[in-house]
Amino acid sequence: MRPVSPTGEPVTRECLALVGAAEALLAREVPGTIRVRCSGRRAIIEADPAYRRRLERLLGAVKDLGFEDVAIAPGGYEEGGADSWKR
Repeated sequence: MRPVSPTGEPVTRECLALVGAAEALLAREVPGTIRVRCSGRRAIIEADPAYRRRLERLLGAVKDLGFEDVAIAPGGYEEGGADSWKR
């Protein structure tokens, strides 16, 4: 299983469900590799920076899934990059 939260943070069923729903929604609209990382009720979207505008239009829809805060990782998708944005 690939990580959905920063190293050391517990992965809950709720987090897995939210991440799955968010990635499915985004995959319908944005090509390429997309990862949604979850830290508590915060989501970070990692995807090709070339699609940033498209992702920005989808932030509200991702938030409506149940996240309190949603952001786009400035560097895009990076394998093993979950800790690069951790507060």
